[in-house]
Amino acid sequence: QMVAKAPGHGVTAEQILRLRYFVDGEARSRWNFRKNGPLLSNKAKADTRLLTDLVGELGLQSLMVAPMTRGTEFQGLLLVADRENRVPFTEEDLNLLLAMAAQATVAVENMTLHSQLKRVNAQLQEFDRLKSEFVARVTDFGTLDGGQPFMVMEHLEGEDLGQVLEDGPMPVQE
Repeated sequence: QMVAKAPGHGVTAEQILRLRYFVDGEARSRWNFRKNGPLLSNKAKADTRLLTDLVGELGLQSLMVAPMTRGTEFQGLLLVADRENRVPFTEEDLNLLLAMAAQATVAVENMTLHSQLKRVNAQLQEFDRLKSEFVARVTDFGTLDGGQPFMVMEHLEGEDLGQVLEDGPMPVQE
């Protein structure tokens, strides 16, 4: 399901909240964006490829819809409708929308990656805060050419906690 997000030029906030476009189900049987790619329609009300609820809710005359994909992953739809003075859309317009959809896809992915990076940085800062003489520091990690993971840690002197606990519970003072 694709859910409209504000702002939308010429569309009220209430209309945006009501807009839903289920990519599967009835919408998919009319036009499969995964299979067929973008859609251009200059007679939206009569176009059987479009959902009548979407066309009716917005009173659309013409529109272009470009899928936002990253590889095989479907991330959304970019829709442009009704030019000023009801000038019909052209293939050139659709090509421009496809380029914009590709850029929007990268922007969405960058935003997602930025959020993930912020979360990982916060975790690393917490780990850094927890450093002590009793916790070994990790100095490097990664994957070897054969696919085996590796981790390089500092060596700490002392007794193995597992062995100490085999002798029974430790006194509170220790």
